[in-house]
Amino acid sequence: MRFRLFYLFILLSVFVSSQNKVFLIDSLIRKELFVEAKQNLNSYYHSDTIHADYFYLNGFLEYRKGNRTGAETYYKLCLKEDSLYAKAYAAYSSIFIKSSDYKRALELTQKAIRLDSTNPDFYNQRAIIYDSQSQYALALVDMKRILHIKTHDPVFLYNIGVVYSNLEQYDTSLVYLNMANELTPRDANVLYDRGISNYFLDNNHEALADFNMAMQYRDQVKVFEAPSRSNIYYYKSLCYESLSNPFGEYWYKLLYKLNKPKKSD
Repeated sequence: MRFRLFYLFILLSVFVSSQNKVFLIDSLIRKELFVEAKQNLNSYYHSDTIHADYFYLNGFLEYRKGNRTGAETYYKLCLKEDSLYAKAYAAYSSIFIKSSDYKRALELTQKAIRLDSTNPDFYNQRAIIYDSQSQYALALVDMKRILHIKTHDPVFLYNIGVVYSNLEQYDTSLVYLNMANELTPRDANVLYDRGISNYFLDNNHEALADFNMAMQYRDQVKVFEAPSRSNIYYYKSLCYESLSNPFGEYWYKLLYKLNKPKKSD
């Protein structure tokens, strides 16, 4: 009996050690410390490069570096080595989300959830897919499922606030956008979407303050992720219209037209 217990202890130690390796390298990749991540990968798996974890982590590394083709190759190798590797299905799904192939993305995420129904990140990912397809009610179901462990995640709080806004439940949207703003003040996207909810709740002065701050902090967000100038001007014109301020209304309508992206030929 002692031998068996000792043997079990050894197996558990190896498992924990393996999980720690994955967690460490995963963390380095998320922090975009790619050189350090690669060094650790080569160090930990130098004698075991035919390993599901090795393929998965390399795939995640390539994905975060922007090499989706390389990431896809590694994820396929991971799943060939271990067809029950739930995180690999979810990670593989991310590639199809980026390319807007939501049908394929959903299939892979569903597979990940069937294999591990306890992982909140999988439900979060499925909610993103539903949201991208304008299936807001379905997105909200998944978001509510994991809300209790995401109350300190500003990105999640922002996302659920936007979903409530899309469902025209602006009071509830405002609750979550306020929570996101408390955790990450001066986030242009949070301020912009909070302004929209305030506008639809007839809180026009609060909405204008939000849109002004969103404009002020736009340069702190990646260009392709920042709220557009034209959209901010558009909603400001609507606020001034509601406030019966014709000068503000027509001025921001003009700015909206001047900043509106031109249609490509």
